[in-house]
Amino acid sequence: EYLEGLLDRVEVRLDKKTNNHTLKVCFRMGLVGDTIEYVDPNRRSAGYKVLEGKTDTSVVISHEETKRIQQEARIAGRKNQANKQVKKNDPTCHQAKSSYYRGVVSFGGKSTMENRQISARLETIYEQIKNYPTPIAGCDEQFNFLLSERDRLRNLLATDQQQYVTAD
Repeated sequence: EYLEGLLDRVEVRLDKKTNNHTLKVCFRMGLVGDTIEYVDPNRRSAGYKVLEGKTDTSVVISHEETKRIQQEARIAGRKNQANKQVKKNDPTCHQAKSSYYRGVVSFGGKSTMENRQISARLETIYEQIKNYPTPIAGCDEQFNFLLSERDRLRNLLATDQQQYVTAD
């Protein structure tokens, strides 16, 4: 629901020369690069006004990145097949699946790709929170959404992975 209120549309295009994918994300309001301007820069307590940003942004996913992701998925699939063979041969063997991605070690039932996507999204949220302009009002909907999304993603990883999530 929240995303439906923010997003207008997402366009995906393939550059046939480079095989790169371009994602154009269009928002309903100017969120890209929005900022604040203080009424009196020397006295921040005097208040500020929000300067609206652009309504769209583009992300290019290179062909090399796509190939790397596909190769990792194939490797993970082979490891899963090998683990299944071990389990078939030894009924007492209980192995936990684990993955490491950008500072997060994950154990559990989700696929490695799903865990990586959640971890990557979580890393983006952490970065946005870290770089959020101050002061932050308690009623700031965008900041509060970042906090709730961070908690939701952390709980999603922790619940699925039976509390075996550690951050470096």
